[in-house]
Amino acid sequence: MSDANNEQLRPPPSWDKFEEICADLFSRIWKDNQLVRYGRAGQRQHGVDIYGKDDGADAAVQCKGKRDWPTTKLTIPEIDAEIQEAKKFEPPLTTYILATTADNDIYITDHVNAVSASVRAGCFAACKVSAPALSR
Repeated sequence: MSDANNEQLRPPPSWDKFEEICADLFSRIWKDNQLVRYGRAGQRQHGVDIYGKDDGADAAVQCKGKRDWPTTKLTIPEIDAEIQEAKKFEPPLTTYILATTADNDIYITDHVNAVSASVRAGCFAACKVSAPALSR
């Protein structure tokens, strides 16, 4: 008999499906039925794939799908580039989430936490959420 608490979920089959799952999830978390998948492929999105309101404040999610075989990782330069782009988003964001299918990595999490602490006073709080945390 299968125990759902002990099952390992596979990453979604495409980046588009992952973005769709994230949009559904954050729409529920933020209680925002007006949340949108922002733009489309090829358009300049300023680091934003999903845009909505979290308790009335402007919030966004950047979805980073990564392969599980061969494994690809989310990198610090990639994170820094996305955060710099998100700072250009209008209206200014209060919350910025990097959602990824990549494995949890303490160095990446620590880096995002440090960046969030440094930009919080003047911009927004940033955080990283990996697929295992999304599926809990």
